[in-house]
Amino acid sequence: MNKKSHNGSALLIALIVMGILMTLSLGVSSLLVGTLRDSRMLLEKTRAWYAAESAMEQALLAISENPPGFENEKREALDDANTQYAYKILATAATIPAKKPYEIQTDADRYAVLHLNESITIPLFRGTAPEDQVKKFRVDYYLEPKLQLQGAFVDTDMDILRWKIFGISADGKMEVINEFLPANQGNLASNPTCFGTDASACYAHAKFYKRRLAPDGATEFFIENEYPIETFLSEHTQNFLALTNVVNTDLIAGSLSTAEKQRVANIRYRVTEGANQPRLTLPSIKISADGFSGETKQSLDLEVKRETFLPVFNYALYRTAE
Repeated sequence: MNKKSHNGSALLIALIVMGILMTLSLGVSSLLVGTLRDSRMLLEKTRAWYAAESAMEQALLAISENPPGFENEKREALDDANTQYAYKILATAATIPAKKPYEIQTDADRYAVLHLNESITIPLFRGTAPEDQVKKFRVDYYLEPKLQLQGAFVDTDMDILRWKIFGISADGKMEVINEFLPANQGNLASNPTCFGTDASACYAHAKFYKRRLAPDGATEFFIENEYPIETFLSEHTQNFLALTNVVNTDLIAGSLSTAEKQRVANIRYRVTEGANQPRLTLPSIKISADGFSGETKQSLDLEVKRETFLPVFNYALYRTAE
């Protein structure tokens, strides 16, 4: 082998070794860059997550400091200008339940469910100002299973729903109007029974145990059996509507077991606002919170059931027949 051939072989081996070393260097560099990028992304995700949690805490604080129906949207930077948070509070709607169009496939989808012996309380106000008070509303409801007495006699006048409205009178006292209502119209979503301020189509009156001064100066109560709901709302503020399912499962028709009757004894209901009224305050508040850091976004969603004041304030005075 001559000297030129020997030098050529050495050069070729050197080039191969350099290529291998370069390839390894590029691979290590790429690995290091990827690791650094992953570390940066992990750090941004962590910052964004804590920013979203901060947004949620801020939203919950705002809810606790404001009256029912409070809604707000806010976006703010944290100490690190590269990190921000935002939240949105949804607490009102034109109808209860509040559903998207794609969620409504049948008439029954327009209703919420009130389970056996369940109570739900809905604020009829958004704040303390007169324009924040709901003065007109309508509740549609129906019971799917049929009711019957012994002998297969179907009685649509049997009470299934108890409602109450309690509010603050002009002198600062809490007063209550309440009534029991029957199935009446039937058990279809397209043919519900209703009550509210629409006297032309719905039950619009109730029992009101009204206060008055007795001759000796003491406070006494007398019953007004047909007191207009709309009048009560106009005379009171911070009104709450309470609905309670009081279905007697022993009267549900069919050869069902006790457990099955309890399972199907659900009242479907919906609440709609009157014309030119404030939007209805939802029984639960929806919060969406977002955290941002660099190119990363983290999101949290929470639904908070509103305080119902049960059982302390959810009551009504009554007396039995003498």
